[in-house]
Parts: sequence; structure tokens; C-alpha cells
Amino acid sequence: MTDRTWVILAVRGVGLLFVGMGLPSLLSMMGWALQAMFDGGPGGLQWDYAFYSGGALLGSGAQLGFGVFLLLRPRSIARRWLADVRDRCPQCAYDVKGLSTAACPECGGPLPGKEKSAV
Repeated sequence: MTDRTWVILAVRGVGLLFVGMGLPSLLSMMGWALQAMFDGGPGGLQWDYAFYSGGALLGSGAQLGFGVFLLLRPRSIARRWLADVRDRCPQCAYDVKGLSTAACPECGGPLPGKEKSAV
């Protein structure tokens, strides 16, 4: 497997981990927030508990959203991470070590530092 494939798998794994941790937490925080709003008892609504649950709800939602982003966009993340590595195409992160051409054989993009040969 190529380096790009490993990075994509790692990004998807981290995204799956964030979704797996964020979804149950988000659902439980939603339940706690609803319980705090509707089960106020004789003193009315428990606003302090609802406020805490609301903050935790936002945090869990952000964690879940970031996990979904990592699951849906691993290729663009891998391309950006591997573009700065030497001997990689800046557009697709293809390994161009030892190539003498001025264009990437994978995507056809120009390679920095490679002169176009006059034919």
C-alpha cells in the first residue's frame, strides 16, 4: 500500500473513533438537557443543569461533526499532508522520486523543480 493509502486509512480511523465517542455522548447530553428542562420539580426549571448540559451538548456535537468531516474528506486531508513531503506531487501526493518528467504521471500536474524538456 502507498503512503497516501495509509494516511487515508488513519484519518478514517480517527474519524470513526470521534464519531463512536461523540454520538453516544451527544445522545446522552440531549437526554439530560431535556430531562433538566422538563423535570424541574417544585422549584421550576433547573437552569444551571440545563446550562451545563447545553455546553456539553455543543462540545459533543463539535466532536461528532469533526469525526464526520474526517470520515467524509480523508483524501483531501491526505493530499494536503503529503504535498509538503519531498519527492511528492503537490496536487495528488504521488511519489515522483527518480522521475525525470516535468509532469506527474498520476494526475498530469506540473512538478516543482523539474524543467520541461524541449522535444
